[in-house]
Amino acid sequence: MATILRAISPDRSADAIRQAALWHWPRYRSVSVSYEEVPIDSLQSVIWVSSRRRLLDAAELFSRFEAHLILPYLPVALFQPWPETKVLFGPLIEENAEGLVVLDGMHRVLAAHRVGIKAIHAAILRAQNVPRSVGPLISVSDITIYPGMDDPPKSFEGLGYADYRPSSSFIDTAARIIVDQMKAGPPSTNHG
Repeated sequence: MATILRAISPDRSADAIRQAALWHWPRYRSVSVSYEEVPIDSLQSVIWVSSRRRLLDAAELFSRFEAHLILPYLPVALFQPWPETKVLFGPLIEENAEGLVVLDGMHRVLAAHRVGIKAIHAAILRAQNVPRSVGPLISVSDITIYPGMDDPPKSFEGLGYADYRPSSSFIDTAARIIVDQMKAGPPSTNHG
């Protein structure tokens, strides 16, 4: 059974990510999130080595965006073969004093970069209180690919640091918000 991608409103997705970020990391204090087109060469990461297997998975996903004529990486709902709808957001980028830092979606960014894409759509998170990144930053073009199909033993330093942003929790919670909204259906327009 083929996977079907359906675009989701970037504004609705950005609001779900904002809610989730504040829920899981209130240290931000105030957060805004917006979907924007960003040049890949402006992005940095604390990840210095990428898993080849995860990069190949991201390349397959990129081809699905192209097949469905959806710009990478606008937010989408994925239908089939899973019993439940899944939500995939664009990479999550934090704007901080050091620039634009990828919090989630590095392999998707790399997959687009490797096929020559110059800019992608991403969720840009801006917050009132943003600590420094949890490790040294590296340009996307300087990330190396780990040989073989195993994951690298260590791809960055910051996991477990006090300022480590739990971005996977942001994304998981935001996806649940969107799926719950989809299940509830559109708001009623009946005014009596």
